[in-house]
Amino acid sequence: MDPLSLQIHAAVVQVFYFGRAYERAIEYARKALDLDPNFATTHLMLALAYKERGMFADALAESEKALTFSGRSAPCLACIGGCYAASGRKQQAEKIIEELRKLSEQKYVDSYVLAWVHANLRDTEWALTHLEYAMQTNRVIWPRSRWTQRLISYAPTAASRTCSAASVSRCK
Repeated sequence: MDPLSLQIHAAVVQVFYFGRAYERAIEYARKALDLDPNFATTHLMLALAYKERGMFADALAESEKALTFSGRSAPCLACIGGCYAASGRKQQAEKIIEELRKLSEQKYVDSYVLAWVHANLRDTEWALTHLEYAMQTNRVIWPRSRWTQRLISYAPTAASRTCSAASVSRCK
């Protein structure tokens, strides 16, 4: 393993994040940013970890950096949209959704990222609609993530329909 590989460091942060070890993800991401403070993926994962810890100002600051360094990529837009939504900034989150929709007219935007922003807005119907499409097209990246499980708990009947419609047994 290359100790200077930015992708490897970002992957380690992701492992901590998806393992819900948010403090370790934050600690490791900070160290990884010492290698390259302009690596968008590390800023993105750091923003997500801050968001889960309720550190919304830090999450938004890292999301802005991720947006800048990624050239406003769809996952980074979704990240900041989710952070806006989670921090109670509904109008800004809705603007991000609109930006993602416009971006999808120019290039591929994964339905999963739209589902994520809608889920953070507690807009269950739209979140499930986008999640269902993502599952039907085999584009669900994180079926066991905290927000996916939270979304399923908001509307278990609709979520069960979504999972069975896509024949994805790992949702249950």
